[in-house]
Amino acid sequence: MKPLDSVLVWTDKFQKTSLNLTSDYLYWESNKRLYAYHLDEVLGGKFQDSIFCIVTFRKSKFKFFKFSCEDGVCFQNTLSLTLNSHPKFFLIIYNPISGTGTSKSDLFNIFLPILALTPHHYEIYETTSQAYPVSLIDKIGNEFTDIVILGGDGTLHLLLSALYKRNRLSLNKIRIAILPSGSRNSLSVELNGKSFNKGVYNILKNYTILGDLMLVDTDDDVLLATTAVMCGLGADLPYEAEKIRKYGLFRFAIVGIKALIMPWKHYFCSFSCEKTDGEMLERVGNFLGISIGNNKAQNLRNDEMPFPFAHINSGNMDAVLIDPIYKLMFTKLFFQILNSGQHVNNPAITYIKLKKGEIKFQENSILNIDGEMYSTKKVKIEILKKALKYYGKLEHFN
Repeated sequence: MKPLDSVLVWTDKFQKTSLNLTSDYLYWESNKRLYAYHLDEVLGGKFQDSIFCIVTFRKSKFKFFKFSCEDGVCFQNTLSLTLNSHPKFFLIIYNPISGTGTSKSDLFNIFLPILALTPHHYEIYETTSQAYPVSLIDKIGNEFTDIVILGGDGTLHLLLSALYKRNRLSLNKIRIAILPSGSRNSLSVELNGKSFNKGVYNILKNYTILGDLMLVDTDDDVLLATTAVMCGLGADLPYEAEKIRKYGLFRFAIVGIKALIMPWKHYFCSFSCEKTDGEMLERVGNFLGISIGNNKAQNLRNDEMPFPFAHINSGNMDAVLIDPIYKLMFTKLFFQILNSGQHVNNPAITYIKLKKGEIKFQENSILNIDGEMYSTKKVKIEILKKALKYYGKLEHFN
């Protein structure tokens, strides 16, 4: 096939060769070897200071190639137009204290060097608080339509909630990506598997899906969630873990051991919901915990899967009700949750598919929404179908 464009270059061993671009491949020869990359594997290329640099993606790894070149401007333009006919302006938000604190390093050492070889532009915003400035929120949907989050599920939850309150129409205009730099990163695992690199690839190759959101109405606020709303043990343990954040991910093990040592606690509340078949369900009494999810809520670091039958684009939610069991039974249940969701067959579990639900407590209780903590006496949750476009691909990663 005749190339669309070619350019003469020299390798790092001073061998002369040609970079050739067809409608399907980028290829060249070096040391009597043919290098050929399908355009699905080519992320970008740029000519600068007599150097032509190309970045590719194969087997979940990025690879950079550098060539000396006298004039690569025309070839760069042809390659960029072939790969990215409509360059984007990304708003990149990173939270340097989220999770293991790797977001800044991931951004500047992995994502930006790749993005620099594409025609896309970007603006960076650092956040460590629970609030976003009004000026930034007002730009989203107009100046920025493509948002990349490097942080945890909570970082995105706070942004979406701010947009819902201040700039609701923007939710129909934007595309959201989340790259894992948090503690769990459940949404990122749902969309990209347990791979930071695959998340970057899905962004630059413009893979998107239209997914759901959860509308969460508490005593004092109306919020958006992408992953899970939890009360009982699933809220109290993360709440206690936040108090010892200085210990990093070990804080979760610390509060877990403490919970097994201290007197066991059950939680009294009422739970009601409309199931997906239209049937109404109500239960009042003691629970160990109640969780409502919008995706599998997988954990980036292990095989935990609280909602094994949930999908981000299913149009419904999954609820897990845990009966008031005691420590030994819970230990078994916990390891079942860690074993890819085997807890669904545990007799202490009630697993429900629902459209909307409500939980009422006797007094103010801790609520865990996508990893952020709230206090409320009641909460209503409903699904917002096809409410947001996410970067990613739904595959059976686990």
